[in-house]
Amino acid sequence: MQHLCNAGTSHEGTRHDSGHPTTACYHAGLFDQALLAVLRHYDEILQVMLPSFGPERRSTYSPFLPVSPNTGKVLQVPILEHDAEAGTVVFRDEDGTKVETLVTGGHCKLPWKCDWAMHWATFGVDYEMAGKDLLDSVRLSSQICRILGGTPPHTLIYEMFLDEHGAKISKSKGNGIAVEEWLRYAPTDLGSQPQPLPWVDWRALTAVTSATHRPRHGWRCRP
Repeated sequence: MQHLCNAGTSHEGTRHDSGHPTTACYHAGLFDQALLAVLRHYDEILQVMLPSFGPERRSTYSPFLPVSPNTGKVLQVPILEHDAEAGTVVFRDEDGTKVETLVTGGHCKLPWKCDWAMHWATFGVDYEMAGKDLLDSVRLSSQICRILGGTPPHTLIYEMFLDEHGAKISKSKGNGIAVEEWLRYAPTDLGSQPQPLPWVDWRALTAVTSATHRPRHGWRCRP
């Protein structure tokens, strides 16, 4: 199932969300009910997440990342108070001011493992692929998804793919492609019959990710 909102991810506690539709989903209120559920189950989610951190991160972690009302930045700061009935959390802004804010309406976001679980629960995602480096993240997000009343998707965990230099293929490093990018160049006349998987020349893939060159005649494949 395709997500209605696509999220970029990075390390626990922050998100690369500038320009991503997920930000619009937060502001539009599509996640409001799930955010309130996270607030109601705040302590349960902490019990899931805290054992996965070291002592320093464990002392500051919260399932909410408040947005500064002054700068608009998503903050990774301790949550001082949380009130499920009021739907609010309290934190200190960058200037030290104590702020109470709603968790809904785009005023707070979630760290990515919680955000992943929220997407699954909100949109009923039934299938998710992830690299083996995210195996523990899938486990934690699945537990949180259940806490939120959702059913975790069926998952396919795959091995890492390497480029011609033996480096991990990663979109964040610019040496990988998204499905949307692949569909711009993949053959459109495969029909309904099963096709043998081609050997794709990596040089064609790297050409597609280059800002200065796109292959004019599609992908080069070897049988």
